Amino acid sequence: MPKKIKEVENENETKAVKAPPQPSKTDIAERVKTKAEQMKANLEAQPKVSILIPLEKGEKKGAKEPFTINGYRFEVPKGQMIQVPEQVAQMISERFNIELDVRSRSIDQKSSDVQDALS
Repeated sequence: MPKKIKEVENENETKAVKAPPQPSKTDIAERVKTKAEQMKANLEAQPKVSILIPLEKGEKKGAKEPFTINGYRFEVPKGQMIQVPEQVAQMISERFNIELDVRSRSIDQKSSDVQDALS
């Protein structure tokens, strides 16, 4: 038996698809907090390493260097030996090596510019 026109029209209609609910700011904050708490627990379980972040010119004792890893924020005191997790020590080392490389390139470049100017 042939289909009625109405039935055919209904078959061709597209169904509205509901979008998944958007996470609220509270849900996002909870996930971030949980991620930060997980990172803190992970860092606390790691072996500790002694490091020293030197004070920069003009900084007073008690200055701190802020770090954030996966939402977990902490500050490392400068100018004193401190025990930190291995991952933190590695991150600090990488940060300061990069800064030292930039400074040394800058000094080398200035030296060659001065030499060129004096020639």
